[in-house]
This record gives sequence, C-alpha cells and structure tokens, in this order.
Amino acid sequence: MVFQIKSISIFFFVSVLIFTFLQIYLLTITTRAPSNLISSRSAPLIPAFTELSPATREETNDSYPSLSPSSTSSSSHLNTTSHLPALHNSSFILRPSGLTDIPSLWKTYEGSTWPDGFCRGFLGTTYEHKFKVCSDRITCYGTAHSKKMGTCTLQRVGIDPTALYNVMTTLKVEKILDSSSVWLLGKRECPNPSFHDMETHMEKFDPIVPMVKMSTLISSKGKSCQLYISGTTLLYVGMAKHIYFRFLSWYNLYRSLRQHSEERNNLHIIRMPEIEGEFMFPEFERKLFGDVIPLENLTGYENVCFETLELVSWAYGAPMFRCKMDGAAMKKRCLTCSGAGLSTDLTSFREHVITGCSLKDNDTSNREGSKTKKITVIERKRYERYKGDPVKKFRRIWTNSEDLINKLRESFPQASVTGLYAEALPICEQIRIMHETDVMIAMHGAGMVHLWWLQKKGVVLELVPKSQRGNAAFITLAKHLGRTHKLINSVKEKGAIVTVDINKIVFEVKKFI
Repeated sequence: MVFQIKSISIFFFVSVLIFTFLQIYLLTITTRAPSNLISSRSAPLIPAFTELSPATREETNDSYPSLSPSSTSSSSHLNTTSHLPALHNSSFILRPSGLTDIPSLWKTYEGSTWPDGFCRGFLGTTYEHKFKVCSDRITCYGTAHSKKMGTCTLQRVGIDPTALYNVMTTLKVEKILDSSSVWLLGKRECPNPSFHDMETHMEKFDPIVPMVKMSTLISSKGKSCQLYISGTTLLYVGMAKHIYFRFLSWYNLYRSLRQHSEERNNLHIIRMPEIEGEFMFPEFERKLFGDVIPLENLTGYENVCFETLELVSWAYGAPMFRCKMDGAAMKKRCLTCSGAGLSTDLTSFREHVITGCSLKDNDTSNREGSKTKKITVIERKRYERYKGDPVKKFRRIWTNSEDLINKLRESFPQASVTGLYAEALPICEQIRIMHETDVMIAMHGAGMVHLWWLQKKGVVLELVPKSQRGNAAFITLAKHLGRTHKLINSVKEKGAIVTVDINKIVFEVKKFI
C-alpha cells in the first residue's frame, strides 16, 4: 500500500514537472517574435528572417554571405538556411512583403521625361556623386544640385530596435549618436571613416547622418544577432507632423523601391517613427507598399541584423521641399521645369496613389453630372498638427471661408461647390474629392498637397498671407505636375487670424468656370 502511494506520488510529481517544462517551452517559442512576423514554414515565403544559433550569435563575424538576387528567385519554397552559418532548424521567416502583388508600383511608364540639365538631374534625382564612407561597407550618394538630399547603403549591419525606436520618438535626432543602436557586423573595424562628403550632401538633421556615423563608432563585440534579414531592406522615416510630409516621405520611398525593381522578390521595408504618436494612414500605406514593418514591431528582439540596409532620404530631402528651402536661386531654377505632358516620377507616383484608391483619370462616374464643374474649398480649422503641438502655435486660422463658399454658390449656380475639412475624412475620400475637382481653392498649408491628385486641366488657387509670400512649396509642385496655379495675395493677416478678399477670388474663378 505504501509502495503504491509512493509510486502515485512520483508519477504525479513527474507529470507536473513535464507539464511545467512543456508550458515554459511553448511560452518561449511563442514570445520569441512578434506574432505578426511569424508564418508557417509550409506556406510560400520570401526568405528574410532567420534566428541565429547561439554559436553564431557569439561570433558575429564576417561569415555572413552576400546573397545574390539569383539565389533568391521567386520559387514558392526558398530556403536561406543553407547559406547561413549554424542555423536553428526552427527558423523564423517573415511573410512575403506583398510588393510583387502591387502592379502599379512596378508599372513602366512611356513618354518624355525631364530634358537634360537641371530638371533631369535634380527632379529626376540622379545621384551623380558616389562616395565611400567606409571601404565597401558604407556607400553614400548625393547630387550637385542640393546639399541637403542624399542616401546611404550599409552592408552587413546590426541595429538595436528598442534603442533606435526610443531615440526616434524624442524629436532629437542628434541623440542617435548616444544610443549605441547601430553597428557594423564583424571583427573588421572602420578606423578611418570619411564623413566629409556625406555631411556636404545631406541635411544635418536627417537621421541618416548620425546613423552612419554611429555604425562606424560602435563595436560589434559582444553583440548578438537574434534575427538576420537577407536581401535589401529599406529603412525610411514615416514623417508624422502633417500630411504634406507624409506624402513626401512616401514619394521618396516609392522612388527608392523602383530603383530596386529587379530585387522585388527579396525587398523589405521598415518604417521608423519621427515623433511619438500613432502613424497616420497605416492601412493606406499597406495599399501602396505592402506589409511595411513598423520599427516598434521589432522591439521584441534584442538585436536585428541585415545583409543590406538602405537608408531612404526623409521628407526634407525630397526635391519639391528643397525647391522651397534652398534659397531664391533654387526656387528660380525649379520654376523653369514644367512637367506638362511629361511622364515623370511625380506623375507615376500620382497614378500609384490614385490607383490605391481605385480611381482613374477622366472618370466622371461619381459626379453630379458629367459636365458639372466642381469647385472645392479646403477649409482650415484649429488643430494640433502632431502630439505636443501647443495651441499657441495655431496659424492661418481662416475666418471667412464659409462666406466665400456661399458667395461661390451664388456666383456659379451651375457648379458644384464643396467646403472640405479634409482631416474629418478617410484618406482615400480626401483624394477622391480632389481627383474630381476642377478648381481647388486653399489657404497655404499642408492640405495643399492634395493638388497632386487633380487631373490635367485642374486649377489651383493658392491663398497666400504675407508671412508665406515667397514660399515656393506648392507653386513648384503644381508646375512640375503641369497644373495651372494662381497665387492670390489678397489675404489679410493679423496674428494667427487670416481673412480673404472674397470678390477677388470670385473674379479669378470666373476665368476658369
């Protein structure tokens, strides 16, 4: 009897022990990576994430291979484990990014583009300057036309996702240098990096600059790579301050992707935050660029390593923004470039965006009548542009926009006149309204980015208070798209309050209706 009780006790103890170990094991394998990054090994996958073995983590040496596009073809079952040293059998592999499923992203556009000279070199962003920061490990590119736009590519590099995420949400990009969040893999160091050309061709506040500098200063000794991503990964800053910067950063990402069209089967995108707060329009970003990985989704890993990491120029490095910021001489040169009738990156990105909203040019099916002219007035409200933007910074509060709308309806009864608070609508609804608009009227501000979606005969009336005269941001965008643009300076400004000369605007609209 005693023997039976002892046997039962031992059996019960062993069962509890086995059950406990099983729970710990299951908890470990399910929390090792964010759930949205893990997919079944039996599914058709693009090879990307592979967890390294403990031995390899300690070595962190230069044995990581350089995988060519030919070794990662579009086969349904692509296995990278044979190319990497000492891998676990239970590898983590990222789901396909979905880039190959977006035809408008890779569409070839026919027609004339910018003529040779400034327009082609600057607006086409031909990075004619190539300079090495550190042997073959870090290469940067810039243009002679602006010292504030460029890009860099790092070979075999590691990041600490948590440290990088934390510093990117502080609004102080220069603190990246203190975060120890980026380093080159391997025992070889970079004792004599050359930063002069990089600093000459890039905006000093662009995160690219401190990230490149840090990668040459931080040793990889003692660093462990929990994940290794093969192929090319584009790291871009998802500007969040307002919608204008959002589309400029997407435009730069779009152009970078198209430059890697031959690698589309093994491309991935990681989005870094620019400030603390929620990212605007993640669903629409997915339509445009597939499964973009937010940097915060990687913070479950201590370190992540990359075969090739390309740092995409941020919104301030977009050509249209440099036309505004690089002085009167640059503005004058930018205004010589007319995109009317041309097939450029600006027009192809425009088509990519409207396709993402299921729109087509010359489609009047949603109009109140195919011959009805549509006038849209973009109204302004008191609003926070981003988290932490204080009320005292409200600017250009337009007080008589409703009076203007009523006057337009009275003056043009045959037209459809709409007042639009864009922030209240989903992004594709905003784009649809502007895509159907014949005459767009707006106070100078971020919402004027919507002129991008006007069709060929679209007209833009930009209301410009005295404080913004000389700001070329939107007149150059309209010019480069081949749209008719008219500046209206009949705007009174008193502090943050602005009013417009309604009769002057009606007079201008009569020229186009």
